[in-house]
Amino acid sequence: MGYDLYQYFLWEIGHISKERSISVWVMTVGFKVITLVIKLKREIHIGMGYDQILTISLNS
Repeated sequence: MGYDLYQYFLWEIGHISKERSISVWVMTVGFKVITLVIKLKREIHIGMGYDQILTISLNS
């Protein structure tokens, strides 16, 4: 099973490498933005509405 999944993953990379790399780029940039926001939030505490926005963006 694990080997089949690995083969399928390699096949997927071969066929949609461009979309895959774009999505990975978006994910890493999004992760950096989220960590930056969390760092800023620790330094400057903004009210309750900001917490809800952060929770929504982390869940989606």
